[in-house]
Amino acid sequence: GNPGKLSDNYYLVIGDNGGCAGGCDGCCDWQKQVAARMKAYVDNRKNENTNSTLLFIILVGDNFYWNGVSAGRFEETWQDIYKELATDYPWFVIMGNHDFGNSDPEGLCPFFNPRMVCSGPGSGCGGARPFSNQTQTYACNQLNVDKGGIGGNTRTNFHMPDFMYFYTIPDLDFEMIGMDYNYYDFEGLGGNGYGPTGGARDVAKACGGTDRVKDSLSRLRDASNKILKIRADAAASKNVAIFSHYPDWAQEGINLRQKFLDEVHNLDKQGMRVLNFYGHTHIQQCDRHAEANYSGCTDFLTGGGGGCCGDTPAGFVAITFENGKQTTECFDPDERCTIPAWTSSSLIQNKKTAAVSNDVCPHTLDDPRCPAYKGPLKIFNHPWTLSGTQFHA
Repeated sequence: GNPGKLSDNYYLVIGDNGGCAGGCDGCCDWQKQVAARMKAYVDNRKNENTNSTLLFIILVGDNFYWNGVSAGRFEETWQDIYKELATDYPWFVIMGNHDFGNSDPEGLCPFFNPRMVCSGPGSGCGGARPFSNQTQTYACNQLNVDKGGIGGNTRTNFHMPDFMYFYTIPDLDFEMIGMDYNYYDFEGLGGNGYGPTGGARDVAKACGGTDRVKDSLSRLRDASNKILKIRADAAASKNVAIFSHYPDWAQEGINLRQKFLDEVHNLDKQGMRVLNFYGHTHIQQCDRHAEANYSGCTDFLTGGGGGCCGDTPAGFVAITFENGKQTTECFDPDERCTIPAWTSSSLIQNKKTAAVSNDVCPHTLDDPRCPAYKGPLKIFNHPWTLSGTQFHA
């Protein structure tokens, strides 16, 4: 916080953004357009209010297309794109299905070749009061450097202390809870699974088979559920931000906001505002207004970070604090934080459906233009398809 008003403080949320240096041909251009809109939003807010304080940025997964982070990509995909937003502000991150891919093959089964072993207090993990006292092994590139991650000083502000975690800001009566539900997209890990050209074939190899992949994913899900329940039982904060990668439809209909509130005692729910952020579907959309006497969005689909695959509306979410509660400050269709259509360029204008088939479809099950698409009916305005064209799963 700061000495001004609570509303001076705000945070941003984006998802499915990591297209530069690893995604489709047009993905870097789109990612840069969203990044430019973010920088303009931060600058304009500061110009209008000198006390304006960006607290942090939440990233809801698919941070590095197509198959996870490798050497050099913290520079090429993150720092070089977001510039001062990357160097001056903390980012809190969870993994999407594309992040668990061939570029980071040992992350799911670190017990074979661990880079870091935590065994309770004094082991270097979790400080004096670690959340778990059980032995844990780690070998994931995207985790913090002290957990064996790569990127060195470049990724100082890129925080992923574990696959699931929580942070609190007592002065704002706020906490964030990061969840890993990639178990529910087992077949889409690495973008398109484990076959000869699959984006997670090396993950399966490192794990010794897909059964062990699935088992590891289930353990991440179970640990996420445990943290969610413990924080709900504690009901320690009136403002809660839950972030994960998937919409309800992609995780067997589970709504994490409702799952959290179901565990909170009725008396503790009074005055509580719980917001739910996720991506995977590459657009900006409010999926639910679920809080009584509050007109703002509660469930934010914010997968329009530009990393894949040319869908609009793209953009990000801005959340501020009004009267002690987190409140939507900017979201679709507000064009301060939304891109309804991409800026024209020869690269984008020359895109054809055939090019999409060659450039995108071999890498993902997430795009409705591709034969192997896994998902519900979606309506898009693509730069190279007819506006309003409908695609069925």
